[in-house]
Amino acid sequence: MTLNDSAVGDILYTSWGYEQTNIDFYEIVARRGKTTLALRKLQCSSEDEGWCRHKVMPLKGQFAGDQILTRRISKHGTAKVESYAYLHPWDGTPKHATSYA
Repeated sequence: MTLNDSAVGDILYTSWGYEQTNIDFYEIVARRGKTTLALRKLQCSSEDEGWCRHKVMPLKGQFAGDQILTRRISKHGTAKVESYAYLHPWDGTPKHATSYA
């Protein structure tokens, strides 16, 4: 699946960070035309895998706040939540995060 093929209810994620890996999940709550996504950030579950390493999974339908983000898919098929965080279709598998705090 690509962002262009995504539909309402699909989950996307970002992986970002400096000296640690942060994972954020988003659910598509609306599509506006072919290139505009309306997203809400999801809460996630976290399971320790060892020192500073976690396995994270989204909690579908359990939103982290009320904010709806609107993002456009570029002509290259990419979209960002922030300047440093690209959206990727989630494949249903746990993602791995790291933290030092």
